[in-house]
Parts: sequence; structure tokens; C-alpha cells
Amino acid sequence: MGDRNVCPSYLDRPTPSHPSVHPSALSISLTSLVSTFRPNSTVTGQSCDNVATDNYITDGNDRTYPSEPGFYQNRNTWYWNFGPRNPAVGPTNDPGSVVGTAPIWVLVRENGDAAGNNIINVLPCEDGYSDLWQVMQVTVDDSIEENALTSREDIDAAVEAGNATVEDTGNLVNCPVVPLGSTLVDVSPADRAGDIPAVTGWYQGVQVLYFDFGAVTSTDTEPVWIVTTEDGTSAGLNLLDHIPGDEGYTPFWQVVNVTVPNDTEEDSVTAVAMIASK
Repeated sequence: MGDRNVCPSYLDRPTPSHPSVHPSALSISLTSLVSTFRPNSTVTGQSCDNVATDNYITDGNDRTYPSEPGFYQNRNTWYWNFGPRNPAVGPTNDPGSVVGTAPIWVLVRENGDAAGNNIINVLPCEDGYSDLWQVMQVTVDDSIEENALTSREDIDAAVEAGNATVEDTGNLVNCPVVPLGSTLVDVSPADRAGDIPAVTGWYQGVQVLYFDFGAVTSTDTEPVWIVTTEDGTSAGLNLLDHIPGDEGYTPFWQVVNVTVPNDTEEDSVTAVAMIASK
């Protein structure tokens, strides 16, 4: 897993001439935690309501994940959305909630060379799963052949036998698990899908696939604003207050629902500042 960040592309665009919505006309509520990943409405990602866990470890369930457009300070930005499948730690109706983590074991030899594919012990929609992984370094001796360890149980046995040690590195990585054979498509002008590695790992002795979006510095979340009219119709693209490179950016978002009058012109709300005074 790399330690790089892949930033979303975004295009300068002038502030639209549509009339703005006065904050007093807005209704705002908090809902679920979703995870999104570089380049930036919710919900093309697979949620736990409609996906069997086995879909992630059997062939024939591959998906294409296109990037989605949103608004950032009156400009377009794009992101990949993997849906509401991450545990929030703390009040779920608090925009400052943090996202839970799950361990990923990285196998290396004493000289630092890789000793096999990374190992996870939980899949999306299983208790304890998170797209945010806490890196555990497993250092193995030369008696362990490459990819001989393919599960948490194998690691525990190697440690008990004195052939491996485990260290919590304190590092976090942003690696959503997806069905085998899945691909990313970037519809933004930057077309950065090819910059995101698709990595094969192990889960309880079987192969899994995840996209490696690189290092994350904290477990913090931030809001994403979803704008709908009073009758429930989408009123435009989702709103972001930060993009990668901004102080305070995080790829894990707490959904904030914003309701505007039915006569609001679509895509007339293009910046968080238009609703932030509510």
C-alpha cells in the first residue's frame, strides 16, 4: 500500500446566476456516515442492504465504480463513493464523529521485503468492517514462504511458533474492499482512475480485491451536504467544504440532509457558504 494521496480534479466554474436560497428556507438534518475516496450524492456505492458478503469473494460479481460530480465553493469536483458501510464511533448525529478502523496485516521479511499479500479478517457488511484500515506489520522469518500465510489464524500460529512478530504501526490506509474484478472509472477531465492501484489480498484463505487510495492521517469525519426539495426530489449535486489538500479534509463523510423549497432551481446551491449560516 502506498503512502501517496491522489487528489480529485476540479474545474473552475463561475458562480451560477441562479437565485440563492436564503438560509431561513432550509431544513437540515444528519443521517448516516458514508465513505468516499479520491479524485468528489450519495449512493452509487454498495450498502449492506443489498449486497451479500459472499459477493466479495466469488467471481462474477464485479462492478464498475464511476466517479461522481459535486460542488466545492461554486466549482465542480469529483469523487468515488462506496456507500454507507463504515462504523461511526461516537454520536451518530454528530458531524464530528470519528470512523472506526479494522486491522490489515502487512507481511514483510526482516530485511523489509514483502512476504506475501496483505491479510484482512472482515469483509464489507460483516461486524467490524471498515474501509479505513489500521496497518499491522507482520515480520516473518525465512521459514515462512511467500503467501504461506493467508488468514489471521495463520498469523497467530506463526507468532505462537516463534516464526513471526506483529507490530501496530499506527498508520491508517484508505482501502475499500470491492468484488473481485471490479474497476474504477473517472469521468472527470483528469481521468485519474489509472492512478489508483487495485490490490489483491487475503481473507480467511481466499483472495479479495481492494482499491488502495493511500494513507489517511486521522479517523475524523466531515459533513457532505445532500440537497433535496420538500417533495424529496434532488435539487442538485452534493456540496463539499474541503477537497484533498485542504486543511480538515477527510474521505469519510457524515451525511447532512438539506431541504429547500420545491421551486428552487436545480444546481442553484453550489457552495456550503450558502447554507452554513443555518
